[in-house]
Amino acid sequence: GSGILGIGAMKLDATVDACDTDIVSVENSVVNAKLNDVEFNNIWEGSCTVSDKKYDIVVANIVADVLTFIAKELKLAMKEDGILILSGILDKYETKVLRFYKDCEIIQRIPQDEWVTLILKRKEK
Repeated sequence: GSGILGIGAMKLDATVDACDTDIVSVENSVVNAKLNDVEFNNIWEGSCTVSDKKYDIVVANIVADVLTFIAKELKLAMKEDGILILSGILDKYETKVLRFYKDCEIIQRIPQDEWVTLILKRKEK
């Protein structure tokens, strides 16, 4: 809810659209972006499916249960050759999360303590 991932990406010169289902998180993200001298291309309250755009990179940093619940929406937001970065996953839930992303392959797995980040892309057809 702080916009930290988007802000970091913008600091690396990325154009970033962002969304959160919590309006307070959206407001905090806008404030934090200004404090870091960057600005979101677009930011809204709601699901990533609010936008019809397809993205090169989709990033979701949320708990495992939510990542499973919104798996379809996240994959719909990706371009066909896009990358999906999932973080905020406790390693004990990694297998559970991956069941919802069977049509994707793991490009990289980044563990840190009991947490894991997964970088995925669609499997070749």
